[in-house]
Amino acid sequence: MFETRRAKSPSNAVITMGIVVFHSVVHRIRKSQRSPIMSILTSIMQSVTMVLAFIFMMDILGMRGAAVRGDFVLYVMSGIFLYLTHTQTVGAVSGAETSSSPMMQHAPMNTVVSILAAALSTLYLQLLSMLVILAGYYVMYNHFTVYDTVGFMEMFPLAWASGCAIGILLYGLCLGRPVLFHCSQQFINALI
Repeated sequence: MFETRRAKSPSNAVITMGIVVFHSVVHRIRKSQRSPIMSILTSIMQSVTMVLAFIFMMDILGMRGAAVRGDFVLYVMSGIFLYLTHTQTVGAVSGAETSSSPMMQHAPMNTVVSILAAALSTLYLQLLSMLVILAGYYVMYNHFTVYDTVGFMEMFPLAWASGCAIGILLYGLCLGRPVLFHCSQQFINALI
Protein backbone atom coordinates (compact mmCIF):
# COMPACT_ATOMS: atom_id res chain seq x y z
CA MET A 1 0.00 0.00 0.00
CA PHE A 2 2.77 2.43 0.91
CA GLU A 3 5.39 1.23 -1.51
CA THR A 4 6.68 2.92 -4.59
CA ARG A 5 6.01 1.24 -7.88
CA ARG A 6 8.82 0.69 -10.29
CA ALA A 7 8.79 -0.58 -13.83
CA LYS A 8 9.08 -4.34 -14.15
CA SER A 9 10.60 -6.32 -16.96
CA PRO A 10 8.14 -8.32 -19.06
CA SER A 11 9.43 -11.64 -17.70
CA ASN A 12 9.09 -10.40 -14.11
CA ALA A 13 5.53 -9.23 -14.83
CA VAL A 14 4.61 -12.65 -16.27
CA ILE A 15 6.05 -14.44 -13.22
CA THR A 16 4.20 -12.11 -10.85
CA MET A 17 0.96 -12.61 -12.79
CA GLY A 18 1.45 -16.38 -12.67
CA ILE A 19 1.93 -16.32 -8.91
CA VAL A 20 -1.20 -14.22 -8.42
CA VAL A 21 -3.20 -16.54 -10.71
CA PHE A 22 -1.94 -19.58 -8.78
CA HIS A 23 -3.03 -18.14 -5.44
CA SER A 24 -6.37 -17.11 -6.93
CA VAL A 25 -6.94 -20.64 -8.24
CA VAL A 26 -6.22 -22.07 -4.79
CA HIS A 27 -8.56 -19.50 -3.21
CA ARG A 28 -11.28 -20.34 -5.74
CA ILE A 29 -11.00 -24.09 -5.10
CA ARG A 30 -11.11 -23.61 -1.33
CA LYS A 31 -13.91 -21.02 -1.45
CA SER A 32 -16.82 -23.46 -1.60
CA GLN A 33 -15.35 -26.08 0.77
CA ARG A 34 -12.98 -25.69 3.69
CA SER A 35 -10.72 -28.41 2.36
CA PRO A 36 -9.50 -28.76 -1.24
CA ILE A 37 -9.92 -32.53 -0.90
CA MET A 38 -13.64 -32.02 -0.26
CA SER A 39 -13.87 -29.93 -3.44
CA ILE A 40 -12.25 -32.72 -5.42
CA LEU A 41 -14.46 -35.37 -3.79
CA THR A 42 -17.55 -33.27 -4.53
CA SER A 43 -16.55 -33.04 -8.17
CA ILE A 44 -15.87 -36.80 -8.31
CA MET A 45 -19.21 -37.65 -6.70
CA GLN A 46 -21.06 -35.35 -9.10
CA SER A 47 -19.45 -37.07 -12.08
CA VAL A 48 -20.08 -40.57 -10.70
CA THR A 49 -23.71 -39.72 -9.94
CA MET A 50 -24.32 -38.49 -13.47
CA VAL A 51 -22.61 -41.54 -15.00
CA LEU A 52 -24.68 -43.93 -12.88
CA ALA A 53 -27.88 -42.01 -13.67
CA PHE A 54 -27.22 -42.22 -17.41
CA ILE A 55 -26.35 -45.92 -17.26
CA PHE A 56 -29.52 -46.61 -15.25
CA MET A 57 -31.58 -44.55 -17.69
CA MET A 58 -30.11 -46.40 -20.68
CA ASP A 59 -30.94 -49.73 -19.02
CA ILE A 60 -34.56 -48.68 -18.41
CA LEU A 61 -34.98 -47.39 -21.97
CA GLY A 62 -33.35 -50.50 -23.38
CA MET A 63 -30.70 -48.55 -25.27
CA ARG A 64 -27.74 -50.29 -23.70
CA GLY A 65 -27.73 -52.80 -26.48
CA ALA A 66 -27.14 -50.03 -29.03
CA ALA A 67 -24.31 -50.52 -31.49
CA VAL A 68 -21.48 -48.99 -29.47
CA ARG A 69 -18.15 -50.55 -30.24
CA GLY A 70 -16.15 -50.88 -27.08
CA ASP A 71 -17.10 -50.36 -23.49
CA PHE A 72 -20.51 -48.76 -23.01
CA VAL A 73 -19.60 -47.26 -19.63
CA LEU A 74 -16.55 -45.51 -21.12
CA TYR A 75 -18.79 -44.19 -23.87
CA VAL A 76 -21.14 -42.68 -21.28
CA MET A 77 -18.26 -41.39 -19.14
CA SER A 78 -16.62 -39.57 -22.04
CA GLY A 79 -19.80 -37.63 -22.77
CA ILE A 80 -20.43 -36.84 -19.09
CA PHE A 81 -16.87 -35.58 -18.55
CA LEU A 82 -17.06 -33.27 -21.56
CA TYR A 83 -20.50 -31.99 -20.61
CA LEU A 84 -19.52 -31.27 -17.01
CA THR A 85 -16.29 -29.59 -18.05
CA HIS A 86 -18.07 -27.32 -20.50
CA THR A 87 -21.00 -26.34 -18.28
CA GLN A 88 -18.97 -25.83 -15.12
CA THR A 89 -16.43 -23.71 -16.99
CA VAL A 90 -19.22 -21.53 -18.42
CA GLY A 91 -20.66 -21.09 -14.93
CA ALA A 92 -17.32 -20.39 -13.29
CA VAL A 93 -16.08 -17.89 -15.88
CA SER A 94 -19.37 -16.05 -16.18
CA GLY A 95 -19.56 -15.85 -12.38
CA ALA A 96 -15.99 -14.64 -11.91
CA GLU A 97 -15.37 -11.81 -9.51
CA THR A 98 -16.11 -8.32 -10.78
CA SER A 99 -14.35 -5.07 -10.01
CA SER A 100 -16.67 -4.40 -7.07
CA SER A 101 -15.86 -7.61 -5.17
CA PRO A 102 -13.72 -7.39 -2.01
CA MET A 103 -10.97 -9.56 -3.52
CA MET A 104 -10.32 -6.92 -6.17
CA GLN A 105 -9.22 -4.44 -3.50
CA HIS A 106 -5.84 -6.16 -3.30
CA ALA A 107 -3.15 -4.56 -5.43
CA PRO A 108 -2.10 -7.24 -7.96
CA MET A 109 -5.63 -8.58 -8.45
CA ASN A 110 -7.55 -7.65 -11.59
CA THR A 111 -10.34 -8.96 -13.80
CA VAL A 112 -8.04 -11.03 -16.03
CA VAL A 113 -6.64 -12.83 -12.98
CA SER A 114 -10.17 -13.48 -11.73
CA ILE A 115 -11.29 -14.97 -15.06
CA LEU A 116 -8.12 -17.06 -15.41
CA ALA A 117 -8.49 -18.36 -11.85
CA ALA A 118 -12.11 -19.35 -12.47
CA ALA A 119 -11.23 -21.16 -15.70
CA LEU A 120 -8.11 -22.90 -14.40
CA SER A 121 -9.72 -24.02 -11.14
CA THR A 122 -12.53 -25.67 -13.08
CA LEU A 123 -10.03 -27.31 -15.45
CA TYR A 124 -8.04 -28.62 -12.49
CA LEU A 125 -11.05 -30.05 -10.67
CA GLN A 126 -12.55 -31.67 -13.76
CA LEU A 127 -9.26 -33.11 -15.01
CA LEU A 128 -8.42 -34.53 -11.62
CA SER A 129 -11.87 -36.02 -11.12
CA MET A 130 -11.79 -37.54 -14.63
CA LEU A 131 -8.40 -39.15 -14.01
CA VAL A 132 -9.44 -40.52 -10.60
CA ILE A 133 -12.68 -41.98 -11.97
CA LEU A 134 -10.96 -43.54 -14.99
CA ALA A 135 -8.19 -44.97 -12.79
CA GLY A 136 -10.76 -46.40 -10.39
CA TYR A 137 -12.74 -47.92 -13.27
CA TYR A 138 -9.57 -49.39 -14.74
CA VAL A 139 -8.41 -50.92 -11.46
CA MET A 140 -11.73 -52.12 -10.02
CA TYR A 141 -13.91 -52.99 -12.96
CA ASN A 142 -12.47 -53.31 -16.44
CA HIS A 143 -8.99 -53.03 -17.89
CA PHE A 144 -9.45 -50.91 -20.98
CA THR A 145 -7.24 -49.64 -23.77
CA VAL A 146 -7.66 -46.26 -25.41
CA TYR A 147 -6.65 -46.66 -29.05
CA ASP A 148 -6.64 -42.96 -29.93
CA THR A 149 -5.32 -41.31 -26.77
CA VAL A 150 -4.50 -38.01 -28.48
CA GLY A 151 -7.97 -37.76 -30.03
CA PHE A 152 -9.55 -38.64 -26.69
CA MET A 153 -7.55 -36.00 -24.83
CA GLU A 154 -8.09 -33.31 -27.50
CA MET A 155 -11.80 -33.17 -26.78
CA PHE A 156 -11.31 -32.27 -23.12
CA PRO A 157 -9.40 -28.99 -23.70
CA LEU A 158 -11.79 -28.19 -26.53
CA ALA A 159 -14.79 -28.48 -24.19
CA TRP A 160 -12.94 -26.37 -21.61
CA ALA A 161 -11.94 -23.69 -24.15
CA SER A 162 -15.46 -23.41 -25.56
CA GLY A 163 -16.76 -23.10 -22.00
CA CYS A 164 -14.23 -20.30 -21.38
CA ALA A 165 -15.27 -18.45 -24.54
CA ILE A 166 -18.99 -18.68 -23.82
CA GLY A 167 -18.38 -17.79 -20.17
CA ILE A 168 -16.47 -14.65 -21.15
CA LEU A 169 -19.28 -13.62 -23.47
CA LEU A 170 -21.84 -14.11 -20.69
CA TYR A 171 -19.56 -12.29 -18.26
CA GLY A 172 -19.46 -9.34 -20.65
CA LEU A 173 -23.22 -9.43 -21.12
CA CYS A 174 -23.79 -9.40 -17.37
CA LEU A 175 -21.51 -6.43 -16.91
CA GLY A 176 -22.76 -4.59 -19.98
CA ARG A 177 -19.30 -3.42 -20.92
CA PRO A 178 -18.47 -3.33 -24.62
CA VAL A 179 -14.75 -3.55 -23.87
CA LEU A 180 -15.18 -7.12 -22.65
CA PHE A 181 -16.87 -8.07 -25.91
CA HIS A 182 -13.73 -6.96 -27.72
CA CYS A 183 -11.52 -8.87 -25.25
CA SER A 184 -13.66 -11.99 -25.55
CA GLN A 185 -13.50 -11.80 -29.34
CA GLN A 186 -9.70 -11.64 -29.15
CA PHE A 187 -9.68 -14.56 -26.71
CA ILE A 188 -11.86 -16.67 -29.04
CA ASN A 189 -9.62 -15.82 -31.99
CA ALA A 190 -6.56 -16.81 -29.96
CA LEU A 191 -8.14 -20.17 -29.11
CA ILE A 192 -8.98 -20.88 -32.74
